[in-house]
Amino acid sequence: MAELRSTFGEELRRRRRRQGLSLNGLARVAFYSKGHLSKIENGLATPQLEQAWQLDSILEAGGELARLLPDTRRPAHAAPPSGLPNRARHFIGREREFVTLVARLSALPLHPGDALVCAVDGMAGVGKTALAVTVARALAQRFPDGCLFVDLHGYTGHVPPLTAAEALDRLLRRLELPVPADPEERSARFRDCLERRRVLLVLDNAASSEQIEPLIPATAESRLLITSRARLGALDGASHLTLGPLSADEGARFLQAALGSPDTEHAEHAEDVGQAGHVGRLVNLCAGLPLALAIMAARSRVTPIAELAASARDAEDRLAELADGERSVRSVFEASYRALPDDAGETLALLGLYPGGDWTAHQVAALAGLDLPAARLRLERLSAARLIERNAGRRFEFHDLIGDFARRKAAEELSANDRDAARLRLLAWSLDMAARADEAVTPERYRPPVAPTGRPAPFAMSSAGASAWFSAEQRNLVAACRMALDMGADSACWRLAALLRGHFFLSKQWDDWLATHTWALAAAQRAADRDAEAMTRNNLGLALMEVGRLEEADEQFRAVIDGLADAGGGHARANAVANHAFVRHRQGAHEESLRLDQEALAFYEAHGKARNRAITLRSIGLAEIELGRYEDAIGHITAALEAFSAPGEAASSAGLPAADAPSVDRAMAVNCLGEAMLRAGRLEEAERWLERGVAAGRACGSAYEQARALRGLGEAALAEGRRTDAAARWQAAHDLFGQLGAPEAEALADVMRAQGFANTQHATVSRAFR
Repeated sequence: MAELRSTFGEELRRRRRRQGLSLNGLARVAFYSKGHLSKIENGLATPQLEQAWQLDSILEAGGELARLLPDTRRPAHAAPPSGLPNRARHFIGREREFVTLVARLSALPLHPGDALVCAVDGMAGVGKTALAVTVARALAQRFPDGCLFVDLHGYTGHVPPLTAAEALDRLLRRLELPVPADPEERSARFRDCLERRRVLLVLDNAASSEQIEPLIPATAESRLLITSRARLGALDGASHLTLGPLSADEGARFLQAALGSPDTEHAEHAEDVGQAGHVGRLVNLCAGLPLALAIMAARSRVTPIAELAASARDAEDRLAELADGERSVRSVFEASYRALPDDAGETLALLGLYPGGDWTAHQVAALAGLDLPAARLRLERLSAARLIERNAGRRFEFHDLIGDFARRKAAEELSANDRDAARLRLLAWSLDMAARADEAVTPERYRPPVAPTGRPAPFAMSSAGASAWFSAEQRNLVAACRMALDMGADSACWRLAALLRGHFFLSKQWDDWLATHTWALAAAQRAADRDAEAMTRNNLGLALMEVGRLEEADEQFRAVIDGLADAGGGHARANAVANHAFVRHRQGAHEESLRLDQEALAFYEAHGKARNRAITLRSIGLAEIELGRYEDAIGHITAALEAFSAPGEAASSAGLPAADAPSVDRAMAVNCLGEAMLRAGRLEEAERWLERGVAAGRACGSAYEQARALRGLGEAALAEGRRTDAAARWQAAHDLFGQLGAPEAEALADVMRAQGFANTQHATVSRAFR
C-alpha cells in the first residue's frame, strides 16, 4: 500500500505541474485542502476512489491517474450504455466552466444518500449542450456503468417536450430493463437500478423542474447534469451554473478555429489581415452566441467570408442573416417565446418598444400599465426563461440578438395604437420621475409643469438619491427624449430635455445636454410653442457656452432677444440677456457684460425673481473681478451667497454665511467669493472660502466645482511659495477636470508645465483634497 501511495503521489505531482497548477490552485478547483493534497503527493495519504477520479478529470489524465488505484466496485460491463452526442468540434472559451463542472460532478457528497445534481442554464444558443457533452465525455471513464444522454425537448419547438414518464421509458430501455406502465413504478425501478451502478445522467434541454424530479438518482453513486434555458430553482440541493455569451475575443477564436482563419494578432499578409477584419464583423453580428457563430461558419463554406461580412454590415434584420437552412437563431428564440405565458410574451413585445439600454420593474410597470408587483412577476418569468438578463447593476437588459427579436415581436404582435399607448405611458412616467428628481436636486429652479402619474418614485427623495437616479437613468431618459421627437410627442420631448438640464449642468454631461436640447428645439418649433422654444434656446446656448462654442451659444441667445422677446412674459428675454452678458464676459468685454447683467438684474428685481437675481449678482461680481473692482465684487457675491443660503442656516464662526449646503448655486457662489479674495490678495480668506468650495462641491455632487476650488487653492499656495501644496492641489483639480472631459483640464496642464510640475507627480497626494 505504501508503494501504491508513493506511485500515485508522484504521478499526481507530475501531472499537476504539467498543467501549470500550484498546490493552492489545485486545491481551489478540487475543493480539498492544500495540506491534504500535499500528503497525497508525498505518499502519506491514499485518496478515496472518488477523489482519484476527480483529480484525474481536473488534470485531464484520461483515467491513467485514477486507474493507479484498484477499483473493487467496478462491474465488468463490456459496453456500457451511452447515447452521448459527438463532442463539439470547436470548444472554445468555456475553460473555466468546464473545470467547475468537472470538479463539482467529481466531488464527494456531503451526505452519502444525497444525489449530486448540477444544472447549467443560459439563453438559447449559448452552448449549454456542447459544454455538457464535453464534460460528460471527459468524465466517461469515471462512470463505468455508462453516460446516459436524453434530450428532453423542452424548447425544441417542432417536437413537444418529453414527459418524465416518456424520458424514463427511454432510460429503462437503454439500460435493458422492463418498463412498467405506471409512471411512479418507472421512477422507482430507475432509481433502484442506479443504486447498484455508477452512471452519469445528462438531461439536456429541460423545460422545468417537474420534468426532472422523477429522474433524479436516489444515491450519490450516480451523478446528474442538466441543461435548461430556465434556471431550475425548484431543484433542491442542485448546484447551478449560468452560461453567458462568449467575449469578443473568444468569439473571434471560435470563428477562426471553425474557418481555419488567421489569428488577428499574428496576421502577416494583406489577405490575412482582411480576413481577420471580416471575422471581426461577423463576431459583432453574432454577439457572442455560439449557435450564431457556428451558423456563420457553416455559411462560409458556401459563401465567401467577405460577402458574408458585407451582408452582415448592411443587414437591417440581423436575425435573418443568422440561418443556414437547417438552423436558425430566430427559431430557437421563437421556441422560448412560445413557451411563455401570454402575459409574459406580451411584456417581451412591449420591451421591444423600450428605447433605452436597461430597465427596472418601474419602467416595465409604466410601459405595460401594471402595478409594481405584477411587473416584477413578469420580469421574473422572462428572466427565468433567459429572455432577459440581469447586468452588473442588478438591472435588466437584453442580449443584443434577443433585443432584435423583441423589437420584431413588437412590430408583429402589437397594434399601432397599442405601441403608441405604451410609449406614451413610458414618457408620462419619465416626465413625472424626472420632475420629482429635478426638484430634489435643484428645488429653486423653474421647471415646466408635468402631469403626475401617481406612481412611486424609484429613488430616495433626497438630493443624493435623485442625483444617483439621474446618473443611472441618463442613457434611458435621453433615449426617451429622442423617442418622443420621433413619434411626434413634441411637448414630452422639450419638457423632458428641460427637466434633464439641471442634471446635465451639475454632472457636465455636455454631449447628452447638446443632443437632447437640439431635439427639443426641433420639437418646440414644430409645435409652434414660442415659450418652449425660448426656454430651450437659452438652455441649449448654456451647453454650447460651457463647451467653449461661444458664437454658436450667442446665436441662441440673440434669437431669443430679437425674435422671442415676449416669450414667458419677458422672463426668457431677461435670461437671454444675462446669458449674452456671460458670453461677452468670456470674450473679454467686461464693461459690456456688466451693463447687460445690470439690465437683466433690473427685470428680476422688478418681477421678484429671487434666484435669478442672485445668479446675476454672482455674474456681476465676476465681471467686477476682471475690472479690478474687488471690493464691489466681494459685496455682490456675498449678497448672492446670502440669497442662496437656506433659511435658518447658522452663520460660520467668522460671521459668514454657511457654505456647505448641498446646492450647486451655493457652491458656485462660494468659489466665486474665494476667487475674488484671491485676486484681491486676501490669501488667508481666499483659502478659507476655497476649502469650503471643495466641501460644497462634494456635498452637492459637483466634481466641476470641486475642481474649480482646488485650482484656486493651488493658485493661493503658489502665491505663498508653497509649491508642493500648489502642485498637489492642481493635480487634484486636473484629474477631476479630466474625468469630466472639461477643457479646463488642458489649460491647467499648460499652467502646470509652465511651473515645472509633472501632470502625475502628485497624484497620490492630491486624493486628500477630493
